[in-house]
Amino acid sequence: MNYYNIIIPRPVNKLFTYTSEIQLVKGTRVIVDFRNRKTAGVVFSKSDIIDQKCKSINCILDKEEPFFNEKYLELLKRLSRNYVSSYGEVLDTLINRNLLKADYNDKESVKFNKVSIKYDSNEKLDSSTSKLLSLIGRDNRPILFRTDNIYKRISAYVGLIKKFNLQDRQVKILCPDIATLNKIVRILSPVFKDKIGVYFAAKTLKYRKKMLLGYRNGDVEIIAGTKSVLGLPSKNEDLIIVEGEEDEFYKQEESPYMQYRDAAIEYARIFKIPIVLGSSIPSLESFYNAKNNIYKYLYLENDKNIKNAKVNLINIKEHESISGLISMPIYEKIYKNIKEKKKTLLLINKKGYSNYLVCNNCGSNLMCDRCSVNATYYRSKGYCLCNYCGKKIDIVCSKCGSKDFFDFGFG
Repeated sequence: MNYYNIIIPRPVNKLFTYTSEIQLVKGTRVIVDFRNRKTAGVVFSKSDIIDQKCKSINCILDKEEPFFNEKYLELLKRLSRNYVSSYGEVLDTLINRNLLKADYNDKESVKFNKVSIKYDSNEKLDSSTSKLLSLIGRDNRPILFRTDNIYKRISAYVGLIKKFNLQDRQVKILCPDIATLNKIVRILSPVFKDKIGVYFAAKTLKYRKKMLLGYRNGDVEIIAGTKSVLGLPSKNEDLIIVEGEEDEFYKQEESPYMQYRDAAIEYARIFKIPIVLGSSIPSLESFYNAKNNIYKYLYLENDKNIKNAKVNLINIKEHESISGLISMPIYEKIYKNIKEKKKTLLLINKKGYSNYLVCNNCGSNLMCDRCSVNATYYRSKGYCLCNYCGKKIDIVCSKCGSKDFFDFGFG
């Protein structure tokens, strides 16, 4: 009898041991009994613990080869460590559990008509594509590709993908929203025709299953989608593009609190493939990494008649602050703009609608009983969360039992 540690796509911080008379390979999908339900899981490792009470694996979904390779399992391990989450949570975030348990053995039902497109290997590349290719050839550090014109970036992506596609290598493109995805697909489709697939959560399960299988088998050579496209396993992936890397959409608001841009960088590092981060206004993290040579940096200047915006970084800890919100240099600049009758826009990033809920009856703050930190109110969802441990908190005062609260907070 063989004992295996199985990842179950649920927010449970442990692996579960099941038995099988058949030798299984890491990454194989199986069906097991979990809390009185048939649930899909993934073989993570062989277990050294022999327990006669262990349940048996009901069904093995992958007959020929494991669905996930060992590098993908390493990705689950790294992301679990980075975001302090269980393997099951990370797996459920990267691959929808309904897709995980789907049958992919009947390949005829999702058959693709492979299109052969001949590219001119001697085609002259534009300067931006040439510069990108020269950076990719050196090492696998992430590349921050900055230009104010999104169409210039997409044009560079087209040339870049052509070079990779000449060698039948796959490309994955992450977009922050559907609008950006539509722009990219509209420009790429006439060039790459049926080689490109589109994937996002609003598509039907049947369609997503088809795209997942097509990309995993190598029939779909270019896949573009929102953040959920990151978790799709591939056959011969060799380039990741993250468009709009600074966009807050890449930050997940529920556990695991994953930053998909950073997860994509981790993905590229494990699989040893290049990654390009496209942006008009880079995030502070990426800009800092580019300036300190952690990332490679390619900046295409604006037209000469367009002035570049000046960016000044101010550490609020080094200056006197007002209410812990803005520093004196910012206050003085705002005051100067008011005197000169100019406008000022302040963007203050935060999670949720309000950082504080205060009881109208006794004046107590609504707090998490696990972490003793203020609960964050999400008005659109109608509940509070602890952004430290992820616990959902009832909007009831722990001291007087009142449900009457008022909210306040900056941003």
